[in-house]
Amino acid sequence: MVRRNPTLPIRFFKIILQTNLQRIQIPNNFTRRHGVGLSNPVLIKPPDGTKWKVGWKFFTENYSLGHGCLVMFKYKGTSKFDVLILDQNALEIDYSSCEPCDDKGNVGHSDNESLEI
Repeated sequence: MVRRNPTLPIRFFKIILQTNLQRIQIPNNFTRRHGVGLSNPVLIKPPDGTKWKVGWKFFTENYSLGHGCLVMFKYKGTSKFDVLILDQNALEIDYSSCEPCDDKGNVGHSDNESLEI
C-alpha cells in the first residue's frame, strides 16, 4: 500500500491538444480527493506572477499555448494553483521578460486576476 503524505504539493499535468484549447477538465481523481476545497472559479498563477480570472481559451491564447505544450498544475489549496508551462520541446517557457500583450501574444503582469477552468 502506498502512503500519501498530505503535506506534499498535489500536482497534475495536461498536454495541450486541439481538443482542449477551448476548455480543460480537472482530473476526476483529483476532484474526488480534493473537490471539497475547490470553488468556482479557481485561481491560477503562472511563473510570470500574474493571477487569472478569465476563461481557459483566453489564457491559452495569451500564453501562446498550442498543440504539444504541457501545463503542470500545482495545487496550493483553497482553489489556488501554480502553473508551469513547457513548450513542445519540453523546455520551460520564460515569461518573466514579457511586456503586456507583446506581438507573440504573451501577457505582462496583473495582480488581481484568476482563471475559471
